[in-house]
Amino acid sequence: MKPRQQRLVRIMASSGVLILMLMLLAGCGVFGDDDEDAGQTTPTRSAEPTTTSDLAPTATARPASPTPAPTSEPTATATSVPTMPAPTVTPTATMPPPPTVAPTSTLAATATSTAGELPGADDVWTVRRFDIDEPVMVLTFDAGADRGYVEEILDILADEGIQASFGMTGPWAEENPDMLARIVNEGHQLMNHSWSHPHFPELTSDERADELHRLEDLVRSEVGVELQPYFRPPFGEYDEATLADLARNGYTVNVMWTVDTLGWNGLSADEINARVMNAAAPGAIVLMHVGIQSQDAIALPEMIRQLRERGYSFATIAELAGR
Repeated sequence: MKPRQQRLVRIMASSGVLILMLMLLAGCGVFGDDDEDAGQTTPTRSAEPTTTSDLAPTATARPASPTPAPTSEPTATATSVPTMPAPTVTPTATMPPPPTVAPTSTLAATATSTAGELPGADDVWTVRRFDIDEPVMVLTFDAGADRGYVEEILDILADEGIQASFGMTGPWAEENPDMLARIVNEGHQLMNHSWSHPHFPELTSDERADELHRLEDLVRSEVGVELQPYFRPPFGEYDEATLADLARNGYTVNVMWTVDTLGWNGLSADEINARVMNAAAPGAIVLMHVGIQSQDAIALPEMIRQLRERGYSFATIAELAGR
C-alpha cells in the first residue's frame, strides 16, 4: 500500500467508519495494483512539441524520460542546423603568422653565388720587399732571352751555398731543359714569368690564363714542379684586371723587386754592385737576368762578398713568404 492509501486509512479509522469506507473505496478502485502504478509517468515540459529553433540545448534542459540520451546527435538534428563558414583569424601580436619559407631555388642560387665567388685583385699580395728585421735578402734571376750565363750563375751559387729564385719563361724552359732540371735539383725556386713575356695589361683574361697555364704545364711535365702561387710579371707591368686574373688562376704572390740592377741595360759590374749596396736592407729583393747582354753574372761574386760583409744571408722568395 502506498503512502497515499495509508493516509486515507488513518483518516477513516479516526472517524469510526473504517470498515464502511474501506468497502466503498475498494468498490471505487482506489486501491490499484503496484505494477499499474509503476507504469504511469508525470508529463514534463520537455514533452511539449519542439521546433527547429528549440533544438539548441540550454543549461536547464533535462531529458523527458529515464532512457539514457544517445551518445551522438541524431542525424536529423545535425542537418537541421545551418552550417556556418569557419571564421578567418587575423594574426596579432599574440598569435604570430607562420614563418615564410624561401623557395628552394632562391636558397640554392644564394649558396652558389656565395660559395662560388671568384677571387679578385685584393687576394693577390704584391711584394717588393719583405717586412722582416732579419738581415736576409733574396737574389732573383729572370730567364727569358737566351741561355746566357746561367751555368756560370749556378756554379757561383753552388760554390757559395746560396739558393736563389728564377723567373721562368716558356721558350727558355723548352730550349734549356738541362738547366731547368739543374735549377730544380740544386734547390733553387722557380716562378712563373709567363710563356712569351707579353705586356699582361694588354691581354684578355683568356690570354693571361693561357700564358700562365701553358708554362706551368710544361714545367710540371719536365721537372714535376708546381709554379703556383708565385708570379713575376713581365716588364713589372700589372693592373687591377691582371691581378684579378692572377688570383683566379692560382697566383696570389706577385713578385716585384726592391732594386733592379739594370745589368740588362748595359751597366757595368761595378755600377750594378753600387746599386745593390745602396738598396740593401732586410727583406730586400734583387732583380737580375741570366741573358748574355747582362753583366749580372760578372757582378755576382763581388755582390755576395760585400753583402755578407754587411751581415746579410740569403733566402728564396718562397722561404720568406712563408715566414
